[in-house]
Amino acid sequence: MSSGKALDMPRGKGLGGSSAINLQTYSRGQTADYDDWAKLGNEGWDFKGLLPYFKKHEHFDAPVLDSAYQDKIELEFHGRDGPIHTAFPTDRPSQKKAWFEACDTISGRMGSPADPWRGDHLGT
Repeated sequence: MSSGKALDMPRGKGLGGSSAINLQTYSRGQTADYDDWAKLGNEGWDFKGLLPYFKKHEHFDAPVLDSAYQDKIELEFHGRDGPIHTAFPTDRPSQKKAWFEACDTISGRMGSPADPWRGDHLGT
């Protein structure tokens, strides 16, 4: 309970545990992880080499202009014609934009990622 309100706490009760309820989240790995694969001798498995394949399967639905996410998108990291539709949430509470701005202000480099799909997950 928080301030007298019940909070939803989903639990995974199927094969794979909580991974079975990923809330339809889509993300890519950290750039450095892919780059490390290439350093191990796997030519073409660095982030830059895999990006065309990431984009090929993605159909990104860009946020509307007044979205809290609008200034966080780098379209060159997103595909537009693939079979898997991806998007940021459609809800746009004013707190989200304020959250992004506050994180950028107080923590410099560790603010919210500009676009987590570009392979940079550092930040809040």
